[in-house]
Amino acid sequence: MPILKKNAKVKKSSCVFSFLYEDIRKGITAGRYPPGMALPSEQEMAEKYRISRSSVRTGLNALLKENLIEKRPGIGSFIRDASLDVPEKLFSIGINTPYKELEPWFSARIVDELMKVCGEKHVRCSLFEPDGFSEKLIDGAMLLMLSTEDELPVQLAKSGIPALLFNRVSVHRDVAYVSVNYREESRNALKFLLDQGKKRVLIPNVSSAENLRTLGIMDALADCPERGILFQTEAGKDAVHYTERIRNAILTIDPDGIYLPNGSYAVPALNAMRDLNRNDIPMICFDDVRYLQSMYVHRFHCVVMPLEKMTRDGAEYLIEKIRDPDSVPVLKKFYKAKIV
Repeated sequence: MPILKKNAKVKKSSCVFSFLYEDIRKGITAGRYPPGMALPSEQEMAEKYRISRSSVRTGLNALLKENLIEKRPGIGSFIRDASLDVPEKLFSIGINTPYKELEPWFSARIVDELMKVCGEKHVRCSLFEPDGFSEKLIDGAMLLMLSTEDELPVQLAKSGIPALLFNRVSVHRDVAYVSVNYREESRNALKFLLDQGKKRVLIPNVSSAENLRTLGIMDALADCPERGILFQTEAGKDAVHYTERIRNAILTIDPDGIYLPNGSYAVPALNAMRDLNRNDIPMICFDDVRYLQSMYVHRFHCVVMPLEKMTRDGAEYLIEKIRDPDSVPVLKKFYKAKIV
């Protein structure tokens, strides 16, 4: 039986169709008009309630608006049977988890916001591994930390599954993205120190020369290469290893600034400065590691991306694209970061 809204009232004094409206509405509540029952014709109701057929149609439209009745063209009006409603399909947005543990400065925040949006929109959120998952389990995908050579976004798009890259850019017409300009933001972060007059900025780096963060570093040092001191570190080592490397570099170089292109260097760098009692060295980290501020005396700066805003925009795009694929244009959007 249809559920009647408590606030769905019509003023009898101002509406000539009000008696028809209230009589049928109360009849539904009392069971006199069971689901599926055909209502009398417009002419019969006009005679019964002593109103015009135009007023009958107005009253029926009010009941229709309340989802209490349904009109069948060429047949008539019937009491709506809500039990026959087909529930809306529960869509699922998948997000890949490239690491076993979510990074508190990046992926954990994205997953948290995506789950929040999915809850608001009544959409399921599914975490999956990039390898070995079934496309049948998701209706759309938000993809983190993929290499530029990864074919997964294009494969999904070709299968009719909307795919959105997070902080990666795609030239494929059917692959969406939300991203900051890594090269520009990395340049701005290093210039933040250079503009303060720093002349020996220590920059630990594991990335290749083609990496966008590295290219941003090169852009910032284009006119003053001697002011940035890069030293390569091996990827995949533990925090103790990086702490020792950065500690030795501080002792050897005596930097007047430190730029960390990656959040994984933050704890090692802070530990090294604490061990050497060098909390006077200004530091900026490309990733948002402000959660570490409460653990160290050293005050530092971070590049803060609008991750929650990017996630919400990306999630809402995927949901709209899933529900109406033909009318929603592919989202390709850049966002600005800020230094805090």
